[in-house]
Amino acid sequence: MTKYDPSEALQQLQEKLVQQQAAHERNPNFRCQGPQYANRCETWARRDLWTLLEAANLLCGTDPERPVNPNGEEHQALNRRIQEVRILLERADIPKQGMLKKQLPAKTVMHWAKKKGLDLPSDLLSAMGHKPVEDKPVHGNALKNAEKRQAVLGAAVAALVKYPAQCKDRGGKPTGRQIATVLEQHQANLFPEGLAPFSVRTMADLINTYLPK
Repeated sequence: MTKYDPSEALQQLQEKLVQQQAAHERNPNFRCQGPQYANRCETWARRDLWTLLEAANLLCGTDPERPVNPNGEEHQALNRRIQEVRILLERADIPKQGMLKKQLPAKTVMHWAKKKGLDLPSDLLSAMGHKPVEDKPVHGNALKNAEKRQAVLGAAVAALVKYPAQCKDRGGKPTGRQIATVLEQHQANLFPEGLAPFSVRTMADLINTYLPK
């Protein structure tokens, strides 16, 4: 019988949290790209393979040859988003190609990004032959609930790190119910506003959705 590894729960929740952040945080660079980014998209769309950094940069709406983590406060938000997308790409089941097996198939990257629900620039979608997504107004309640769910996942990750023993059942396996109970008991320390946004049952159901089976 294979022993259950509690770190799987932490890794899976962390990955889901990164996915939600990448999907729901609108790229600060999207509204000021200008014609240069569109031209870059056209150029890179003619290439079959992208490096990991090129792919992350393009998906985040910036120059594929942008250097890694440029200094300056104005770059921090974009640096963070690019790093989040790179983490997702590294974990994605996308076969590496090229002479050194370090490049990603461009078309596969695009299909993966759309499936993940990432907020993609219209210029990149058009250059790669995808129909640009029209901006739709987001209802206030829907946005609020998405932020609440993200807060619960972030708190669950923190709880697994700070209170690992309390998050497990008698079999030593983290469960949504146990984690949600910890979130309620330590809500002042785990949530920005000091209050859990949902009931224990609702949080447990949400967390169980993302825990390894």
